[in-house]
Amino acid sequence: MSIQERVIKVLSYEMNWDISDILVAGRLLDDYGFDSFDMVTLAIALEDEFDIMILDNEFYECTTVQDLINMITEILERP
Repeated sequence: MSIQERVIKVLSYEMNWDISDILVAGRLLDDYGFDSFDMVTLAIALEDEFDIMILDNEFYECTTVQDLINMITEILERP
C-alpha cells in the first residue's frame, strides 16, 4: 500500500469517513472542518501507522492531505 493510500486510510478510520470522500487536495481545516483535537488525534494515528515521530512544527505546517503525504514521505526518507 502506498503512503497516499495509508494516509487516506488513517483519515477515513479516524474521522469515520468514506475513503471516496477524501481528496488529496482537500484542506484539513477549511474542507474537512478539523479542529485542534482532530489534528492531535490524526498526528498520533499517523505516527502509529508509519512508526515515525512527527514534530509539531512539521505537522502544523500541513494544510492539505497532500501536505501530510509529502511530510510523511520526507520523514521516511531521512537517514
